[in-house]
Amino acid sequence: MQTKRVGWGLFMIAALAVLLLLPVRAGAETQGVTDDSVLVGSYQALSGPQSIVSLVGKGADAYFKMVNEKGGINGRKINFIMEDDQYQVARTVAAVKKFVERDRVFALVGGMNTAGVMATIQYTEQKKVLQITGMASSKFLFPPMKYGFSVRPASYVTGLIMANYALDKLGAKRIGIFYYDSSYGLDTMDGLMKVFKERGVEPVAKAAFTSQDVEFSSQALLLKDAKPDTVILVSSFRDSPRLLTEAEKIGFKPTFFGITENNTPVLLKLAGKAAEGVVMPSSLPQPNSDMPQMAEYRKAFSQYYPKENAFNSLPMIGWSAAMTFGEALKRAGRDVTPDKMVEALESIKNWDGGLAYRLTFAPDRRDGQRALRMCQVKEGKIVQIEDFIEIDKVK
Repeated sequence: MQTKRVGWGLFMIAALAVLLLLPVRAGAETQGVTDDSVLVGSYQALSGPQSIVSLVGKGADAYFKMVNEKGGINGRKINFIMEDDQYQVARTVAAVKKFVERDRVFALVGGMNTAGVMATIQYTEQKKVLQITGMASSKFLFPPMKYGFSVRPASYVTGLIMANYALDKLGAKRIGIFYYDSSYGLDTMDGLMKVFKERGVEPVAKAAFTSQDVEFSSQALLLKDAKPDTVILVSSFRDSPRLLTEAEKIGFKPTFFGITENNTPVLLKLAGKAAEGVVMPSSLPQPNSDMPQMAEYRKAFSQYYPKENAFNSLPMIGWSAAMTFGEALKRAGRDVTPDKMVEALESIKNWDGGLAYRLTFAPDRRDGQRALRMCQVKEGKIVQIEDFIEIDKVK
């Protein structure tokens, strides 16, 4: 009996020694990474009233499909999976936990639910799971999280740029603000009000709304009574059309200046003629741009999603987030870990290889873009009226 025990012990020691001598596979110890694949997740509103936003996920999916057809990145294909969160925080939290604990993804790419990102970022930080998002809440970006990145300007930065543009280029003298009373809306308001305070400007009216409001007649009347020449719309492509329609009904015709979320054909479809003349920024190139990256995007997105409109900023946001992930994965090489990906992302400086303008990350910077170009609705089409306006520092 003793001989058998000794023999078994020697066998186990020998087996362990052999295992220790075997080469360790690249990525074998990294969640979601194998020799030939990387698993990436994305929470999207695949159903429900906000399902139009799922175009962001489709944009990311189209990029990864294109990359995989070309052989992947550094010998690895990207396995991309989406979960339906219906743009609801509780569902986002559940989706992220499923991604991390059951699916064991390496990263999350293209999330757009601002409140959902804020509800999950501490969890993904703890789990060392990257989030490269299409949203831009300032609370998510300042101070920077280690594993959280955004490919779009922070909402606070958007407010800074828009406030100066309203005063300097639109010639605004009397400013009204229509804003979403939420973390995202208030972030943008912080940027707007900082500039207005510094420049001695006091808005003549502020009309707030919440997700519970279904019509905006009272807000339209409040703004009209204040007689503004310019109204800034801190509202989405779903909410802005309702105010624009109400304004048209009561003959209220200031210059409307909307945030980036309005820069989509959806606004034109929902608002109709009431959208004519609306000014709005964009963090992305014009959809019909002749840039090689845009031609590549339009071709791939139309191939994989032929029933969708490629001339839309929503899939472009997802494509941009996915392309940024792909660039970092390329720079990280074969030894892929969360920390190596952070280093790779932080090496991106003034990168114009994607759709974002002069994308830059650093240890103290997670908002990759600090520039917006200006567009306007003219004769039922969104056209560019000003090239990218960039700020160097965020105070």
